[in-house]
Amino acid sequence: MVAALFDHLAERESAAVEGDAAEALEHWLGPGRTLTLARYELFLMAARDPTLRAPLVRARDRFVALAAERVGARGAAVVAALDGLVLDALVRGEHDPDRLRAAVADITSPP
Repeated sequence: MVAALFDHLAERESAAVEGDAAEALEHWLGPGRTLTLARYELFLMAARDPTLRAPLVRARDRFVALAAERVGARGAAVVAALDGLVLDALVRGEHDPDRLRAAVADITSPP
């Protein structure tokens, strides 16, 4: 059941990635905030329960593949950095959209 939830969340959040990365983060921190919090809760569950790791890794690999289509071999690093921005904003409870957009541009721009 939890594996199905991973797949469902990944599918719902993938729709937000249709635009650019900054738009996706704005969605995840705005109207999609509840699902974003659920996704991170599932990350923590999978960290504690090895049986949940495989579906999480599959979902995560799909996000990395989407990122790789846009930024090449840096896909995994870009996803990890974007996760850091999202976690920071979630913990703080608010975010500055202009600052977030600038940070995303720094992360996703070619080296």
